[in-house]
Amino acid sequence: MSKQIDLAMPADLPQLQAILRQVPVGSASQAYTLRREPDFFGLLNFQGLDHRILVARSSAESERIVGLMSVILERVYLEGQVRQVAYTGDLRLLPEARGHGLADALMQEAIVQARQMGGEDIPVFTCVATDNPAGLRKNQKLAASMGLTMHELTRLNACFFTALPLLQRKPAGLRLRCAEAQDMPAMAALWAELAPRRHLSRAYADWSTDTHFPPLRPQDWLLAEYKGRLIGFMGLWQQQALRQVHLLQLPLPLRLLGQSPSGPLKLAHAVHLCLQPAYRNYLPELVKHGLQIIRQRGALVLAMAMDTQDPLTEWLPMSLGRTSELRLLGSCLPDPAYPYHVETALG
Repeated sequence: MSKQIDLAMPADLPQLQAILRQVPVGSASQAYTLRREPDFFGLLNFQGLDHRILVARSSAESERIVGLMSVILERVYLEGQVRQVAYTGDLRLLPEARGHGLADALMQEAIVQARQMGGEDIPVFTCVATDNPAGLRKNQKLAASMGLTMHELTRLNACFFTALPLLQRKPAGLRLRCAEAQDMPAMAALWAELAPRRHLSRAYADWSTDTHFPPLRPQDWLLAEYKGRLIGFMGLWQQQALRQVHLLQLPLPLRLLGQSPSGPLKLAHAVHLCLQPAYRNYLPELVKHGLQIIRQRGALVLAMAMDTQDPLTEWLPMSLGRTSELRLLGSCLPDPAYPYHVETALG
C-alpha cells in the first residue's frame, strides 16, 4: 500500500463528510454532491457483505485526507450461479490533490483490497458516466497495470422519474398494492426464481436474516398481482437518513414541484425491481403507482437503473422523467445472453 493510502477509521468521519460535500460527481449536464450524513458508514452496512473505505492523505506524515474510494464485497448471481464480486467506486479527490497520482494509487489499492476480501480471481465491476471518456480510459489502463482487463459490458440507463401522469385506467386483472408482512415469503420466492436470470442481481441466503437486506418495512414494497397471483414487485427506498443528493443546478420542473434549491433532493430509489417476463408491459403501471406512493410520503423523484439490453427497457416510461447513461465495466465477460441488474440505491 502507498504510504499516502490508508484504510478509513471512525475518527476520519468529519473529513470524509467534508470531502463529499466539496467534490461533485455526475455528468456534465447534471452535477451533484452525494453526501452520507450523519453517519458516513451507515449505508455501507446495506451495500454489501463487506466493505473497505480507502483514504488518500496529503502526505505520509499527515492525518489530513484529500481523497477517498470505496470497495464493496457483494454476493450476486453471475450466469445463474451465486458468486462473490467486488464493486469499486465513490472516487473523490480534492482539487488540490489532483495531478499527483493519488487517483491512480487509490484505484490500484482498491483492486488489492478486493482481492484480499474475495480472492485473487474475484470479478471486479465499476460504473463510469458515458460522457466521461477520460474516466473510462483511466479505469482500463490502471486495471491493466494490476493484471486485469476491464471490459465494457453494457450501458445503463439511470432513470429519474418525476412526472405524475394523468389518471389512467389500470389494465383489467392487474392489482397494485403495498405489501404486508405475510407477503414476504412469496416475494422472496419470486426473487429467487427471477434474479438468477440477471447478472449481478443480489443472491440472498434468507431475506429475513441477511443483515445487508435493504432496511424497508413491508409497506415500502409495491406488489403487482395479476388475477390474484404475484407477478412482480419493487421496493421504494427513501435514503435521506443515510445518504443525501444535492443538485448543483436545480431543473425548473423540480422547482415547480417544490424542491428546495438548497436542500437534499426529495428522492426515492426503486429497489429489487422484478417482473415475470410475460407481464413486462405492466412496468409503466408499476412506475406510475410507485410515483404516486412516494409523493404521498414526501419524495418527488423515483430513481432506478436499467441495462439497455434488458427486455424491460422497452417498457420504461421515459416520458415521465429524464435519463443519463452509464457504462458498466467488469473484469470478466459473463454470458451476453443475460442482462445486468444494477441498482442506484446500492451504488
